[in-house]
Formats: sequence, structure tokens, C-alpha cells
Amino acid sequence: MATSNHEISTFNDLKGGYIKESQSLNGKIGTWELASTVLAFSAPVCVVYSFLPVVIYFNGIGAPLTMLLTMSLLLLFAIGFCTMTKYVSKPGAFYDYIGTSFGTQLGGGSAFLALFAYLFLGTCCFTMFGTYTAKLFTETLGFQHFNWYIGTAVAIIMCSILAYHRIDLSAKVLSIVMALEIIVVMIFNLAVLFQGGPEPISLKPFAVSSFISGEVFLGLLFAVTVFLGFESTAIFRDEVKNPEKTIPRATYLAVLLIGIFYAFCAWMIITAFGSEEVVRIAKENTAGLYSIAVTNYIGHVGMDATRLLLVTSAFAAALSAINIVARYLFNLSRYKVLPKAINKVHPKHGSPYVASMTATVILVGLVVILSQIQNDPDKLIVTLAGIGAFSIMTLMMLTSFSIVKFFKNEKAYHLTKRIIPLLASVGLGMILFKATQQIEMLFGLGFSLSMGILVLITSVFVYGCFAFRKVKSL
Repeated sequence: MATSNHEISTFNDLKGGYIKESQSLNGKIGTWELASTVLAFSAPVCVVYSFLPVVIYFNGIGAPLTMLLTMSLLLLFAIGFCTMTKYVSKPGAFYDYIGTSFGTQLGGGSAFLALFAYLFLGTCCFTMFGTYTAKLFTETLGFQHFNWYIGTAVAIIMCSILAYHRIDLSAKVLSIVMALEIIVVMIFNLAVLFQGGPEPISLKPFAVSSFISGEVFLGLLFAVTVFLGFESTAIFRDEVKNPEKTIPRATYLAVLLIGIFYAFCAWMIITAFGSEEVVRIAKENTAGLYSIAVTNYIGHVGMDATRLLLVTSAFAAALSAINIVARYLFNLSRYKVLPKAINKVHPKHGSPYVASMTATVILVGLVVILSQIQNDPDKLIVTLAGIGAFSIMTLMMLTSFSIVKFFKNEKAYHLTKRIIPLLASVGLGMILFKATQQIEMLFGLGFSLSMGILVLITSVFVYGCFAFRKVKSL
């Protein structure tokens, strides 16, 4: 029977709250499966292949310390985030936190901005899959030509099928892919560690002097994008076992694993070339930095395996993204700001299947439309990632301030409720300010188009505020 797989919960209507008889998701995913869903979104192989060389480009050999400092900042954010999880019981993540502190309308604006961000990040992931698939077929399998649209179409079909089913299935797939990615990257890391490089292995990349010798804020800016998605643990609240414990554990685990793993990877990339040579190559051939290192240490077979895992890594990120988008659509439909029909739970799979199908249709539309505007997939990836990253960073800063405000009446300056969230707010605010100053570089576009995108982001937020004008409470 349907009721054995999902429950029908009645929420307070309050002339604009949740819709009555709203269907709720449920599930039994544990800490590691939830963390894997989040870690998959960070796409480990894609990051070491594409993003770490950019961090090295800006921060030089200080890149490993940059990753650890970014991890520390986001741990501060995570502490406040998880502390507030105990007081906010709905699966809304950013927008529930912001709405609880600053009012329903600002929460609504945040909800639409979060949906907008993950739609663009999801489109980015599908584009990455298509691009890396095309490169695999042409550079490894010897095809003369392979259209990236084909790979993207395959990814969308496969992800939509998995997202249609229970989250448990997606979590298991993501766990397997994650394990394969980590194994291959660690083979390279250990090869460098044991074989050594042109210079003796040194801890100099972890020195403060190395960190401040480069473009500090630009390095931090791109390092933050590597962590995106860890905060989405809260959006799966209804589908995890014991959310009060599972969500904090998965959040901390994700941030720590991402930070330590990528710091080690950056260190090994630097060791593979030597401190002076790695900076030169990163500036001359950023896109090829990791490929050269892998080929030098584990040969062409290792590079072929890396190309294959770039495809699976992008697929895992795309699957994670479509699941996140589906849950934002599902949750927003409860407030009547999206069609009621989206708020359906599959009687057998217990999944938000209508929301998943809706997410698929929207992502297909975005891929088609945006690829016509920018037909170079590599440039499109940069723009999509930049838009999503800027939007998420904005929401993280607002969320951090909302935590500070929520606990402002605490009599004592509680470390996890007031001091740590305030420190996180300041740090995130500084990085967001720098991102705004370097917006053309982040979006990979000219000044006029970059300003136009900032107007679009602002418009989405304002529309969300307007859409929630009749909602009395979150």
C-alpha cells in the first residue's frame, strides 16, 4: 500500500502556509550515504583536473594551505549551520534558516535563489559530462568527432531514471562512483609521494609565507567553489535516519574530507613539478597541468582512466544536482508558490517523482537554450559554475547572518551560537565582496554581460520575495 512507503502529513495552512494534506518524503539513508551524495556534487576528479590548477594559478604553491583555510572557514559556517538545524525542523536548508530570522519574504527570495543556483550548477554538470564524454571518445578511443550533445542527453536520461526512484538508489550509485574516483586520484598521489619529484618533498606549500605570496582572495574565491553542495545535507532532512545526528555528522564529514583530500592533492601536484616549475606551467597551461602530471607518474593508462573517471565524476555531480533541484521544487510546492501537482510522492519508490521529472524538463531546456547562446561548452561550463557559485556564496553569507540574528538574545556569548557564526559571516562576506570585484573573471564574461547576470540574480531573489508575500510562515 502507498502508506507503507510514504506518509501523508498535515501541515498548518495559516492562510498561506503549507498546503493541507501535503505529502512528505521519508527514507533511511545514513551518514555516509548522505555525505556521499554531497561529496559527489563536489566531483573529486573534475576538481583535481580543472579547479586545483586554477587555485595554483592564483595562489602558487600556497594552494594546499588555501584549501585548508577555506575548509576552516566553512567549518565555522557548518558549526552554526548544524547548531541551527536543531531549531529548524523543516527540510528547507538556506531559505528556512533565513526566513526564520529575517521573515518569510526574505526566506522566499532565498528559496528561489537557491533553486536558481542549483539549476545552473546542474546544467553545468550535464554540460561537463557531455564535454568530458566527447574528449574520452576522441582523445582516448580514437573517434574523429563526437558531439557533446550526445553525452549530455545520455546523462540526463540516466539521471532522470535514478532520480525517479528512491534516494537510497542514487546514494548507493554515488557511493560507488565516489570510491572509484578517490582510488584513482590516490594512486597518482601515492605515486608522487613515494617516487618524489624534482625537489625533495617539502612542507613549504603549507607555510603562511607561501599563502600570502599569491592572489590570496582570488585563490580563496575559487577554493570555496570546490566545497559547494555540502550545505545541501539539510534539504534531505526527511529522508535520513535521525536527522538531528545524521545531518551534522554528514555535513562535518563532507567539509573535512573535501578540505583534507584536496589539500593533499594540491600538495602532490606541486611536488610532481617542483615549486617553481608548477607555477610556470599553471600559468602557461592551466587546463593541461594535471594531465601532464598524471601521464608523467602513472602513464597513458592512468590518464585514460582519469578521462573515464572525469565522465563518471561529472555524472555523479549531475545526479546529485538533479536530486537537490527536485527537492527544492517539491518543498516550494508546499507553499503554493509552485504548482500543487509537483508535491507528489511516488506510492512505490517514495520519491518526489513529479518534481524529479519537472527538474529534468527544466534542465533539458536550460542546456538547449544556453548552449545556443554560448556554443563553446568549455566557456559555458565556466559561466554556469560562476553563476551558481556566486549565488550559493550569497546564500551562505545570508544564512550565516541569520544564525547570528537567531541567537542574538542569548544571554551569554555562546561559542557555537554567536561567536563562530559571526566569524563565518565576516569571512564569507569578505570573499563575496572580492567575488563581486572580480565578477568578470568568475563568470568568464565581459563587464556588460556580468552586470546583466548580477541583475538577473537580484531579480530572481526579488521575485521570490514577491511570490512569498502571502505566505504567513515557513
